[in-house]
Amino acid sequence: MDFVRRIIALTIKEFIMILKDPKSRFVIIGPPLFQFFVFGYAATYDLKNVRYAVLDESRTVESRQLLSRFEGSENFELTKTKRLPL
Repeated sequence: MDFVRRIIALTIKEFIMILKDPKSRFVIIGPPLFQFFVFGYAATYDLKNVRYAVLDESRTVESRQLLSRFEGSENFELTKTKRLPL
């Protein structure tokens, strides 16, 4: 467990060195704050107009039900379908 104490001591030493230097503080704190504000407004997790292609190898009832759910959704757009012969 001696190595854990060494890692903790090294981590604390590095944080102290970063906080002493104003340039290092900006490099550590500035970009994450910038990304927080920019991506907070620009990034979204809404799925819209997702294109997909289908290769239905099983051709079972379950696969047809799944595909019908995708086709019934406004968020997905089928681009190509290929069904292998039985």
